[in-house]
Amino acid sequence: MVSAKGSVSIISENDLVTPQNSIYILLTKFDTIISKIIALFTNDKYTHAAIAFDADLHDVYSFSRKYVNFPLPAGLRTEPLNKGIYKINEQMPCALFRIQVDSDSYNRARHEVKKMMRHRKRFEYNIIGLFLCKLGIAYKRRRHYFCSEFVATILTDSNALCLPKVPSLMRPNDYTQMPELECVYIGELRCLRKYLEGCHAL
Repeated sequence: MVSAKGSVSIISENDLVTPQNSIYILLTKFDTIISKIIALFTNDKYTHAAIAFDADLHDVYSFSRKYVNFPLPAGLRTEPLNKGIYKINEQMPCALFRIQVDSDSYNRARHEVKKMMRHRKRFEYNIIGLFLCKLGIAYKRRRHYFCSEFVATILTDSNALCLPKVPSLMRPNDYTQMPELECVYIGELRCLRKYLEGCHAL
């Protein structure tokens, strides 16, 4: 359960006590030109999605930019919450969702991400697919993904979650409309990060 404090929602002490085999989906809205363009055309609250397999969000995976100040090159990366674009956008709005799955789906999802990370140079950012997604046109490219397409593919291929759309049409905001996902935090990224850092220090 999330409790509100002012305009920011703060996690209660028990919110990130991890149910076994939980997969986490982190939604954010970067203060970048690309993010602003996407928000302008879609009116979406969130423009980026990432996936994690531990409550401390130590390893967050997504398709994103390699360098903070440039949208390209981009590809499959780990996204530490205390570094890079998250570090300089700590006041950005974010939402953290989780879903508890069976051990088979959890292990399959985690294994697939780890395997992709080992061969991450083979994968590229799906720029064409990103813009076609905004137009409602499904376009799957081999070894090409944008952020929410990547998350959707992992969830679908592992049978962790039945999605309302094919992966190439999933937008970050779509995850907020799925009743199967439990929202455990909504607010500013810096508050989420401070909470996680405090828990890690205990």
